[in-house]
This record gives sequence, structure tokens and C-alpha cells, in this order.
Amino acid sequence: FFLVFLSIIYFYDLNKLSLLKIFSVGFLLGFIISMLFVYATVGIPILILIFILLKDKKKFLLLLAGVAFAFSPLLLFELKNHFIMFKNTFIDKSYLSFINNTNLPNGVKLNKNIFVNAIDLSKKMLPYFGINIFLVFSILAVCLSWLTATAVASFIFLTFLLRFQYSGHYLLPFLTLLSFALIIAIAHSRYKITLLILITSLLFSFPKNVFQKATRNYQLVKNRAEKTIAKNWLKNNDSFDVLLIRSDDAPTPAGFEYRYFLLKKGFKPQSEFLYKSSQKLLVFSEKKDLDFTKIKNWEMTEFDYSKVKNKYLFNPDNGMTVYLLEK
Repeated sequence: FFLVFLSIIYFYDLNKLSLLKIFSVGFLLGFIISMLFVYATVGIPILILIFILLKDKKKFLLLLAGVAFAFSPLLLFELKNHFIMFKNTFIDKSYLSFINNTNLPNGVKLNKNIFVNAIDLSKKMLPYFGINIFLVFSILAVCLSWLTATAVASFIFLTFLLRFQYSGHYLLPFLTLLSFALIIAIAHSRYKITLLILITSLLFSFPKNVFQKATRNYQLVKNRAEKTIAKNWLKNNDSFDVLLIRSDDAPTPAGFEYRYFLLKKGFKPQSEFLYKSSQKLLVFSEKKDLDFTKIKNWEMTEFDYSKVKNKYLFNPDNGMTVYLLEK
């Protein structure tokens, strides 16, 4: 969607677009940002650029209306639920979890110094992009355009924003914009040898690790679920739920990958909101020797370990312990 949006604003003269089309362009950008808020890191510089390019500034207001309209489902949700997300973010100050880097498991905290942070981010982008982004900026500087300016502005914005915490997907919008700008620059360049050099360098720097076998792959999870089923702990009509505890403390307690294989075999776990009414709890733990009295997450609190009468466990492999807790 973002590449379609970039193509529209690059290949079409926005000043010649009808009012409906301008509104639709704004809606597309709003839709993209609403799907992943980190797209605001490129969305805001692009909006500034569009404001400069549009001769009739009234059209810009219409474009903003399109952006806002994409968020109408979120606004309706807030109205229906007494602005719960706004209150949680700004009154209960959940935004501090981002500032203090407490909402990501093993989150990387970057440098508060923006110049050092720019270097840190460029190093983190290299495995994804294959080329040092400062080299890319040098290539783009040869053929100055509004795309180059937007890419630079987005990187500066990102450098300020990611001083608090870092996750790989935060880089995706900027790297997509940078790729688009680079392709356009090469296409318009008289020096086609640049393209050949880039392709050759990318062949040597291709991120092969992206295609390595996943640590938690399909077959591994399937085997664990099937070995658990083979223990005959569950009956088809049992009221049971699933809890996953990962070694990296990633907040994925519902364990949907394990639920999937249980469902395939005809065992239907209760909803991830119904731990309280479950009589059995299957706990898939990547940590050894769990002390359930010290697990204070919402799911275990709802299930209420104090009501457990029987506890069983086994190891389907070296990296997993499966527990059955019965009330």
C-alpha cells in the first residue's frame, strides 16, 4: 500500500487531481498509518512535502480530511468506550512504557545523543538494506529531488524518535521510502553503471540469515503439541485453556501456535479471555522449574493457581516443559 501511495504522489501531478482523488490519496495515507503507527515517521514529512507542492492549500485541508477519515473506526471505538485508549495513553501515562523502554521484551535502548544515534541506526539498518544508508544519501544527493529531501527528513525524524527504544519493524517505512527514492534516482541517472555496482554489492551483502530456519518453527511446535495430546491429559469436552511462557519473556501468553495444533486434533481451548472459567490449564514453558506462585500475569491470576489440586509435567524436548494444572 505504501509503495502504491509513493507511486501516486510521484508519478501524478497532485495539483491536477480532482477533489475526490485528493481526498482518496489522503485516505490511503491515513489507512497505511492506522495499520502501523510507525508509518507516521514517513507520513509526517510526506505531508509537509505535499503541503509545499500543492498550489491550492484548500486541497491540502481536503487531503488531511481523508487522512482523518481513515481513523474514523478508531474514533467510533473511543466514543463507544469512553475514550479508553486516550485515557490509558495520556492520563494513565502508558506512553511512558515507550519512553522508558519497558513494553518490549529485551528491548534495545538507543543513544540519547542524536548524532551517535544516527550512526547506531545506520548500523541496525545495514542487515535489512544491504548498503550503508549514508552511502545511499550520497548517491541521492547527486540527483536532488523532493524524494531525497523527504527521505532525509524521515531519517532525522526517526533519529529523534528512536532514542528511547528500538524494534526492527520500526525501520520498515523509512527503508521502503529510501528504496523507492534510490530506484527513482537510478532510473533517472545517466550513469547506469551505478545500478550494476549496487546490484553487485547487494549480491555480496545479501542478508542470508533472514532465510535461516526459525527457532520456533512449524515442525517443532507441531511435535510438541502432538506429544502433549498423546499424554491423554485432555478430553474433547474439557474446559481448558492454554498459557505460553517464553524464555525471552515475549508477551505472547495466549500461545496461538499451540492452540492451532490442538484445534487441528479436535481439542478446542477456551477463549484467551476465559481463563477464569477453565478447569484445566496447559502451560507450555520454555523456562525450566517454574514456580507458579510467582507468576503474576493476568492469565495466571484469572485461572487462580490457589485452586489447583493436581499438577503434571513432562518434557517433549530439551527446550520445552509442558504442565497440566487441574482445579
